[in-house]
This record gives sequence, C-alpha cells and structure tokens, in this order.
Amino acid sequence: MIQGIRKNHLPSKTNITWLLSVSRSYSGITGAKSVYGSCATSVAPSTVWNKQRAVNSVISRSYSQGQSADQTEIQQPTKEQVKYITETIKLNDKSYLKHATLGQLLRNSFVYSCCTIPWLVNNSLKLIEFTERIHLSWLSHWFIKRTFFKTFCAGENEREIVGSMKRLKGLGIKSILDYSVESDLKKDDDAGNGKAKSENEVIEEAKKAIDDLVQEYKKSIDMAAQQRDSFVAVKVTGLITPDSLYRLSTLYEPVLRKGYNDLVIKASNGSIKSVKDINGLEKIDLTQFKTGILEKLPGYSHNASSVDVQKIFSSIDKDGDGYIDFIDLMMGMGYSNKLVRNLFLAPPHSKSTSQAKKDDDSGIRPLDLEFYDNLTERLREITMYGIQKRTRIMADAEHSYFQPTIDQAVLEVCESVNKFTSTNGSNNFQVDPILYNTYQLYTKSGLYRLKTDYIRSVRQGWAFGVKIVRGAYMALENARALELGYETPINETLQATHDSYNGAIEFLLGKIAESKIKALQMVQSSNEASKVISVNNPAIFIASHNHNSIKLAIDRSQKLGLIIKHDFSDTDKKNKNVVADCSRTLGFGQLFGMQDGATSYLANYMLAAEIDATSGNSSQLPKAFPSAKSLHVYKYVPYGPIAKVLPYLIRRAQENSAVLDTVKDEVRQINNEIKSRLFFSS
Repeated sequence: MIQGIRKNHLPSKTNITWLLSVSRSYSGITGAKSVYGSCATSVAPSTVWNKQRAVNSVISRSYSQGQSADQTEIQQPTKEQVKYITETIKLNDKSYLKHATLGQLLRNSFVYSCCTIPWLVNNSLKLIEFTERIHLSWLSHWFIKRTFFKTFCAGENEREIVGSMKRLKGLGIKSILDYSVESDLKKDDDAGNGKAKSENEVIEEAKKAIDDLVQEYKKSIDMAAQQRDSFVAVKVTGLITPDSLYRLSTLYEPVLRKGYNDLVIKASNGSIKSVKDINGLEKIDLTQFKTGILEKLPGYSHNASSVDVQKIFSSIDKDGDGYIDFIDLMMGMGYSNKLVRNLFLAPPHSKSTSQAKKDDDSGIRPLDLEFYDNLTERLREITMYGIQKRTRIMADAEHSYFQPTIDQAVLEVCESVNKFTSTNGSNNFQVDPILYNTYQLYTKSGLYRLKTDYIRSVRQGWAFGVKIVRGAYMALENARALELGYETPINETLQATHDSYNGAIEFLLGKIAESKIKALQMVQSSNEASKVISVNNPAIFIASHNHNSIKLAIDRSQKLGLIIKHDFSDTDKKNKNVVADCSRTLGFGQLFGMQDGATSYLANYMLAAEIDATSGNSSQLPKAFPSAKSLHVYKYVPYGPIAKVLPYLIRRAQENSAVLDTVKDEVRQINNEIKSRLFFSS
C-alpha cells in the first residue's frame, strides 16, 4: 500500500489544491474559537479569511505554473478522504516480530502473560519486599533482570543501551533515553532506621547525590548524541530533595491560584471591578494584588514594613497597563524573583522549621530556596550540555504534589534556552525547542496549564516544546487523596481524560497551523530570493498508546496541511521561495516493550512518501504525505541499575494489566509467531 520515498518530488496540482483547501479550512477554525475554545477571538473571521486569501495567492503564484489565485479551484477534503486516511491506519504492524529472536519471543510471551494476572501484578511490590526481608533479593533481581527488565528496559550499561538504540534505529525508530531512577516522599515509618544523621550530613549527602545524577544525565546525553534527533528524559525530582520540592510546590501555585480565584469570584459577583484580557482571564490591579495575593503569603506579616508592593507589582506588570492576570502572576511570583521569594518563608518560631511536617503549609525554609536555585542551575547545566551535543531534553512530569515547582523550574529554563534570537519575529518559526515540558492530561488541571503555559511562551518570546501523556501515577494519586482527605487531582472518568488529551492535540496542532500561515505570509512579504522558513514552533510530542489519539493527530495534521513536504529540483531556483517541512514539529512515541506493533506501523508509515494510488480515492489525496523528514517515531528507552528501576517496572506491569485486551492480543500475536517458527518453518 505504501511506496518508497521520492527525491526532488515536484508538487502536483492536486497537492497545491489540497494545501489551499486545508489552509482555508483552518481559517474558519481560527475565527471560531479563542485559546480556551469559549471566548471570542480578538481576530475577526473575516480578517483571518482576508489574510488567508493573500497566503493562497502566494502559494498559487509559486506553484500553479502561472495560473492566478482566482482561477485555482479550492476544495475542502471530503468525508471519504478523511475516512480513507483513518481506516487505512490500523496501527498494528506485525513485521517487528520477524526481527526478534526465538528467545526474545518466548520471554516477552511470558512477561505479557504475567501482566494479565491481576493478583501477581497487584502484589508484585510486596513479593519483592518479602524476598528482601528473607535475604533473597539477589534471587528476585536475577529473575526480574532476565524477564521484565529485558522486556521493558534497554540495559544497565552503555554497551547494552547503545545496542538497544541501534536495533531500534534499524527499524526506523529513534530513542528517548531515560535514566529511570525515581524519587518520592519518604514514608514516616522509614525514619529511625539506623543511626540518626545531622541535618548538615543529610544536606551534604543530598547535594552529592544530585551532583552524581547530573553526571549520569550527561553520560545519557553522550549516548543519545550517537544518534541524530535523540532525546534525553530528565526526572526533575532527582535534582532536589523531595521534602524541599514538596514544600515549594505546596506554597507556590496553590496559594497564588487560591488568592487569584477568590478575586475572580469577587469580580463575578460585583464586589470588585471586573477587567479581562484578550484571553478572557480576569485582571487585577495593585490594591487587589496586595490584599488578595501578597497578604496571603506566610512571610508577608513579618516583613510587611519592608515590602515595596508597588515595586513588586511593577516587576510583574510587564506592559505597564496597571493590571496583571494569572499568567503574569505565575511568571512574576516565582522563587527566582528576589523581591518576593522571602515572602514564601515560614515566619520565625513556626513549627515549619527543622521540625516541619511534610504536609505543613505554614511556609518554606531558607534551605528550600537554596535547593530551588541549585535545581534551576543544574537543569540549565544539563540542557546546555545537550545543546553542545545536539541532543534535546524532555523534563518528565511527575506526582501532582511535585508538579507546580517542576513546571516553574522547567519554564524558567525554557525562557533562556528556547529564546527567540530575533525581536521582530522573523525567526520565530525556525527556532527548535531544546527543552520540552511534559503535561499529564489525566489531571484535571493539565489542559488548562498547557494552554496558559503556551500563552506564557508567547509573551516571553520562546519556542514552546511540549510532550503530552495521559499519566502514570493514577493509583498512587487517588490513594493519597483518599488517605489525606482532599479532592483527587485525577479526572473522575476515563472519557474526561480522553477529552483532555485529544483537546491538547487539537489545540497544539491548531497553533502549529497558525505558525505555518504566518510563515507563508512572511514569505509573501519578503524580497529575498530562495528564502526558506521552517515551521518548528510550537513543537508537540504525542506520547500515547491510544490508537484513537494517534489517528486523530495524523488526521488533523493532514487536514491542516502540516505534514505536506515540497521538494524542488536544483533547476527550479525561482520557485524555491517556500515554507519547509515541519521537521521537528510533530513526533510520536511509545514505551520500550509496549505497543511495539503500533510503533512499527508508525515507523513504516512515516518512511513512506506517498499513498498508493491504487487504493480508494487516493488520486485526490496529498501525494507527498508524509516524508521521512517530516515526522519522527520514538521509543521511550528506560535504563538503569536493576535495583533502582523496580518502581518503573512495577508501573509498566500495572499499566499493561489495565489494558488486558490489548496485552492478550499481543500475546496471541507473539505465540502465533513462535508456533510458525517451531512447527511451520522449513
């Protein structure tokens, strides 16, 4: 069905018609909704359409062999075309099984079969702890290393890891290296084991562990750099002590959000004047900021006499209009702002000093701020090393009670490493995001945070790189919320999570399409010959095992004209004034050892240059979708010492157990391949 890649493929009239039609389709979408999908956009639909007509005119002059824009027929993609695209993507290519040895097939069949036994999966941690108590952990580790570890992890040392990367590359799959060592809050019953350590000893040990982890991430970057377009995943929890990270997260976002929401409620009932920005966000003035935000911070009363409220407000009110909104608050009230950071500190003699409980919200400690500064410094150091080695970095999302500070630190570093170098917007489409943030869309706040963070990137002038996942800590999050008596941060229904995830896809692809339209307009206004603009911002990485979400992303990308690539021969110099392919804009990924059939299908699909003209109504489909350089397919490649990756392995087993039908189908496919080799091979 899918043929090979063509070099120097000239766009046909059909391709141009398709690009024009999807551009026109997008203009209607832009005019219909704002960032939030409910507020009227500041750009009228008629204005967008007039701009789009100009863009269409440029495309026509470049590609239609002298035919004017008015003579070019603009067609909408038909329902049959969209249906054809969806139905031909089955996301289950069994060819990857042919590359596995018989031993690998037997091992994976055993591992996946174990994942279909709920009792075994639910009690796996207890079984491991039991072997440790009876001093047989060496036996459990030996067993896990030869079964679950080999299925879900790439190895323990560089030889094993690079070997796994090379095998994936041979299948057209790129790698995201992940040193899968995780940190979390210690349980109360973990304390008191062994000789008590002084606070200074604990701090020094923590700093040493962080330094060691930074070096480990640099080694990971060195390995990833051996293959082009690789990523390295970074777990921010390892770059700061969990207790400090928890206290910082408890104060920063929740306190600011509560204060802001209280002001929004007052504005809605008329208690205070209501002023909204172009995104529909409530704006607050200096007085409201003082009484509703600053005075709510734990350190304000103790420092009230020395607090310069006007100076703090001015540092946040970047446009100087006398108002700020929630995004301004999140940008300006971070721990890096020297004017406000001390206001988050617990007042003197508070129980939140050295005897602070983990759930105490009376304030943070000076040491927490020191650890935060070290966190941002270390994350920037890792990212700059990635830039040096031409390797991009993904900051993983983690537990919701850590996420506010993780987001704050990651976005702070993004502002510097993903910064646009031009102030007039001429290169904004070409800047590749180096550091990506991750959003878990099974959280109730996930989609809102993603959208507001995108607006933040626009205001601050940096490229927005984002990985979207559904989530990995649902059982833990729900259990903790129930135990401590607060509302769970996880969506109440599976459908709500699907809606949130697919909403993120729609939002981000819409923004990419908007960037492409603006890039085309720049080409139109430019007098430079042979000017090529790459559309790389924002960049979205779709990390999903859900076939419907993957299909949605591909369908929407086609309809919006995001992954049509036009190659020109060297003799066609005069028509080289074009927008290049979205080379790093859209990527797909699945976990190592999971959904291999889907990954294999996507890899083969992305390596194709055109859809077979013998199927359906394909003569009307875009001939150049997709190109090998347009999209990327990845495996998330975990590695690390067996003893330290056990939490990751347990989660993978639980995740497989939650999708029994999919796992059982995979077991059937593997067993059929085993049978064919044992009984039907010649």
